[in-house]
Amino acid sequence: MKKLWIYPGLMLFLLVAAVFAQDTKARPHPDGIPDCRTCHICEKPTAANPCLRECPRYESLTITHTAADAPGVIVLDELSQMYVPVVFSHRLHAEMADMSSGCSVCHHYNPPGKILTCKECHDRSPLRADLSKPGLKGAYHRQCLGCHRDWSHETKCGLCHALITGVKTEKASVDTTDILGVEHPAIPEPDKLVYQTGSEKGRLVTFYHDEHIQVFDLTCVNCHIKENCKRCHQPAKDIAARAALNNTPKNLKKSEEAHHQACYGCHARDKCAICHSEKTRDRFDHAKRSGWGLNPYHQKVACDNCHGNLLAKKKVNKNCDSCHSGWNSATFNHKVTGLVLDENHIESGCEDCHIDRKFDLRPNCENCHDNEIKYHAKVPGRKINSGK
Repeated sequence: MKKLWIYPGLMLFLLVAAVFAQDTKARPHPDGIPDCRTCHICEKPTAANPCLRECPRYESLTITHTAADAPGVIVLDELSQMYVPVVFSHRLHAEMADMSSGCSVCHHYNPPGKILTCKECHDRSPLRADLSKPGLKGAYHRQCLGCHRDWSHETKCGLCHALITGVKTEKASVDTTDILGVEHPAIPEPDKLVYQTGSEKGRLVTFYHDEHIQVFDLTCVNCHIKENCKRCHQPAKDIAARAALNNTPKNLKKSEEAHHQACYGCHARDKCAICHSEKTRDRFDHAKRSGWGLNPYHQKVACDNCHGNLLAKKKVNKNCDSCHSGWNSATFNHKVTGLVLDENHIESGCEDCHIDRKFDLRPNCENCHDNEIKYHAKVPGRKINSGK
């Protein structure tokens, strides 16, 4: 009779074990992924049915290092049966990647957290059950040839590899004299570009390239998305073929969406007049664009100090108190506003002219004066050069 209780107990055990097994990951996952739904579309993914969504490649990327932070040289010696291990000039490649998509060019699909090495995701063994992801050798060559062969149109193994000549496996000769300290030559940056378009909103677009870099603090990768070496580096035969092609009437223009893609990162899609006009535009002027001229002190302040991240810029609260606090009429020098108060007003409190301390509104004179006295017609002192 007691044996009858064994079967329900065994069934319960198997049920719990099955549930537990579903919560156990089929293979180790990197730390830092907060939710399975980041990558999977079903509640209980399995090795047989992982139900993967399109990998959120850029959304999950948390690499914020610069090329200067990168290691100078990495020796790739995991696969060295035929060739001497590769001495990879990592920092030099990182500098070139800055002109495209940054670290994500190679460290794609890197989960939140530390930067993973290639072999942490790609299996070095050529015998794999999962053929949807390349092995380590395939990953190396896919990444390297993706750039090198794109512009050279040749597969030059010797560019990276040296053949093993002796009986014993040779060690990598890390002679860094030819790669350490080598940098990509500086690319001349244009100051101003004027594009002719067929837009009815305005056929000319005046683009101040230097202003976007120096004033708005953008980097190359903010606009030059998915660029590659081929755009600048072309074999001579390709240049000749391209010139011949340009002599024939071909429609080689980008689509309207492609032209605007880099701009939409900062500019609203429906405000065409900011860029399009019938004549070339002057440089950015804060007073004309926003209605708020910058005095000499604010001209020295970086844009993001007031607007936050320029890629998600916020509207500024014009009240002085929103940035400046802890000051009072006894210590404040009104001269910094561009107006030196006269002797009749120098002892006045802020609230006497600025009702409720709302400094973004026009000063009110009616607290002390008759209605005929209005600010700007009458000013309580002497205006000085505002630096404009």
